[in-house]
Amino acid sequence: MPNLVKLRLSYVDLYTQSSDWCQVLSSSAPHLQLLDLSSAGLAGPIHPSLGKLKSLSTIDLSRNSFSQPSPGLFSNFRNLTYLNLAQSVSGKFQWSILQLPALRYLDLSENSDLEPGNFPSTIRNSSLETLILKSTHFSKNIPDSIGQLRMLSKLDISECHLSGEIPKSFSQLTRLVSVGMSSNALTGLIPTFSQARSLRELDLSYNLLQGSLLSIDWKQLSHLEVIRVKL
Repeated sequence: MPNLVKLRLSYVDLYTQSSDWCQVLSSSAPHLQLLDLSSAGLAGPIHPSLGKLKSLSTIDLSRNSFSQPSPGLFSNFRNLTYLNLAQSVSGKFQWSILQLPALRYLDLSENSDLEPGNFPSTIRNSSLETLILKSTHFSKNIPDSIGQLRMLSKLDISECHLSGEIPKSFSQLTRLVSVGMSSNALTGLIPTFSQARSLRELDLSYNLLQGSLLSIDWKQLSHLEVIRVKL
């Protein structure tokens, strides 16, 4: 399969705890650009040989049962634009992937066994537009560095066991369209999000936030369609 560029085996039951599939792909499909093995019954480790597929731009390994990926594995994919690992990984995740200049979509939702606390303090040259971390304990607080994801339009960090205040760096996220922060233990004042002129959906419900909605300049948020702030 030396000329294969797209492989879609979503919902095909491959049921295996071996990492041989990584080695088979890296040797037989060296020019692969799209890999979809979501809900394929895969388990066990992800072999480092997968990193040899340098042309991969889309990877969907969601809804499997992988153990901790090899350190820096996904950071090897310089052309990667889309990565979906929802409900599939545990242990320490290498957040250096946020530095990949082409990455636009990252879904790590529903990974409750992911270890928190190693979110990068500095993020440079990020093109990330969608970050979905729902029900993933990725950090104790919202990292201040999240404000460096300047291209971000969708952010879902609901049900992540987060506490503390929403950092002021959020004011730098001017492209936000959808924000989900519900069901955490966030404190402090309700932010205005007035800098996000394209914001359409905002969910801050079930937190410990304080303040009045009357203090928000709604005229600045003319595109807002849905807001949930039940405290």
